[in-house]
Amino acid sequence: MNQLVGPPLETLAREGEAPPAEPARPNPIWHRLFDPVDIAPLVYFRIIFVGIMLWECWRYYSAGWIDRYWIDKPFHFTYYGFGWVKPWPGDGMYYHFGVMAILSACIILGYRYRLAAPLFFLAFTQMFLLDQANHLNHFYMVCLVSFLIMFLPLNRAFSVDSARNPAIRTGLDLVDVTRTARCRLLLRRRRQDQRRLAARRADAHVAGRSH
Repeated sequence: MNQLVGPPLETLAREGEAPPAEPARPNPIWHRLFDPVDIAPLVYFRIIFVGIMLWECWRYYSAGWIDRYWIDKPFHFTYYGFGWVKPWPGDGMYYHFGVMAILSACIILGYRYRLAAPLFFLAFTQMFLLDQANHLNHFYMVCLVSFLIMFLPLNRAFSVDSARNPAIRTGLDLVDVTRTARCRLLLRRRRQDQRRLAARRADAHVAGRSH
């Protein structure tokens, strides 16, 4: 059976016809950072992560830990270079946790997100730096993640901000969502770094006890 063979590309070019398009090549892996992805996982992260922070504020208040850790203690083991960070006088720490709870609610609802996120980072980090004796690995992670979310567009969907300002609203079929791939990668890398840090500390603790 004779095979049908088309004219060579040179002949097509001479006749003014465009050569057939080459098949699309897969994008390099780093191009995937700019591919459109659904913003829903970031919205879920905003609600769940900051919802836990709101619950933590209530837990410290209801369990009396604010008095125990910062008001009744006569001395605080501050971090090196942060001796100037002191607990608020009087009932100031109760107000501090109240403000953190309000900021958490604002972030969950996506209300004034660009203002509430950095204020929450500053308030939580101040609380974390007050006393080394209260150090918790996951609180250190909260400081890092709350710093990252200041730069992430977590308020572009399912938020009061996007309802009040449709110009920032985004979804799966909009170009504005391309940044969410990079945002998800940042959060994933931060969780992995925190797990590795916790594993190293656990190994060091076990090694110290064996000696």
